Amino acid sequence: MYAILEQEVVPEFFARDAAGMPRRWLERVRRSMAVLTPTYSSSRMARDYVEQYYLIGAAELRRRTVDGGEPARAMQGWEARLRRHWPGLHIGETSLSRDDRAWHFSVPVYLGEIAPADVAVQLYADPRDAGPAFVGELLRGDAIIGPSHIYTGTAPATRPAEEYTIRIIPHHPGVRVPAELPLILWQR
Repeated sequence: MYAILEQEVVPEFFARDAAGMPRRWLERVRRSMAVLTPTYSSSRMARDYVEQYYLIGAAELRRRTVDGGEPARAMQGWEARLRRHWPGLHIGETSLSRDDRAWHFSVPVYLGEIAPADVAVQLYADPRDAGPAFVGELLRGDAIIGPSHIYTGTAPATRPAEEYTIRIIPHHPGVRVPAELPLILWQR
């Protein structure tokens, strides 16, 4: 960064034409404004909020309030059941294997009084190298061992296995977790 400032930007600013104008500097400013303004502007920000949050929120409000608010009441009952039974959730000991491309996870999950459809069991890894976090779904198999369901899934072997953590989050159509329901159970 310092090299660019010292070798390119500063000389362009101080290099003046016969009229005293820094032409190369002004061209850099114009080029920057043309490229950056569409990306870093309040118009773009407002558009993003409208498209990514407000329109989606308005549609979800309409969905929740049809039939006299019946979907909202059902969601409230679902949330109350989850909150009441959440302490009974338990993640068992993970079995792990690897092939050339992926880690294979298998874990018993004790749901207690919670229906399997009311939660999502996931693999999670923190963001790395300015990339997004890894979130992968674990699928419930047919196997049931005692009071537990066996969930399985894979994750890229490009990371060490210890970077992946199993978690359980609430799952219900239209509910934004954790914003609306901040329940997350992490494997210890």
